[in-house]
Amino acid sequence: MENISDCGLDRGSRIVLVAAFTLRALKLSFFGEKGVQGEVTKGTTLNREEFNPITISEKIGACMLMLTTLAVGVYPKLLLDRIMPAVETMRFLK
Repeated sequence: MENISDCGLDRGSRIVLVAAFTLRALKLSFFGEKGVQGEVTKGTTLNREEFNPITISEKIGACMLMLTTLAVGVYPKLLLDRIMPAVETMRFLK
């Protein structure tokens, strides 16, 4: 039985194909498709007028998330002290 990963392409060409398809998907998702006449057709577009203004509670929540992310990024020991005991107990999985 032939291995699925052995489809006649070497690793380099597989990487190029994956990169090409990924870039194509990104291009379609950000810029839409070109129609028959060359105009760009987009799916649904969102207007700023459709959204309600952000409330104080949403601003406070966003600030808390940003500050927590910044604190853990600057001082990761805050989380590592809680994570490491669980990692140490999983040593038996090796």
